[in-house]
Amino acid sequence: WFDGAKVPLSAGSATSITKATSVAAQTVAAGVPNQILGGFETNIKGEPISVQNITFNVSTTSGTTAPTNMLASLLTSVTIVDQNGAVVAGPVDSAGGAGTATTLPFSDTVTYPIGKQVYTIKGKISTSASTDSAIFLSTTPSSQWTNITGLVSGNSIPLTTNGIFSMNTMTVKTATLALTMSS
Repeated sequence: WFDGAKVPLSAGSATSITKATSVAAQTVAAGVPNQILGGFETNIKGEPISVQNITFNVSTTSGTTAPTNMLASLLTSVTIVDQNGAVVAGPVDSAGGAGTATTLPFSDTVTYPIGKQVYTIKGKISTSASTDSAIFLSTTPSSQWTNITGLVSGNSIPLTTNGIFSMNTMTVKTATLALTMSS
């Protein structure tokens, strides 16, 4: 005989997707790989979820922007790294046109496990960036994270309650060298 039982399945949900305060604002070097560009924290309930497309906005502060002709290539070899140091998406290069904003479009499928997790975005900043330029990333999970699926239920998971947030600002420092003639 078979002892039937009802097992409730709690669909996955993202309780919060926010800026990671543990990834602090800091000074980053131009032309050096794996510089910290920002961080975010997820808090997933019910079941792990997979997200197929994630887009981050890249902005520079007014008055200290990198030259507009190089904004599309401002960031290269950008990855999303989990709290254990494993790369979960990327590498990608920034995309977009002139102005003070561009994007980082990730098309890798990322699996977010149940519970709180911290992710760091790392990449290489162009050597054409001006020293003291401020770069910050932002995203709107409700519209810039797409094809979200619960890994157990197979259901589509909405992120409608997760609006825009900006990550901590990173200040670019470029290498400098001063030479003088010795007497």
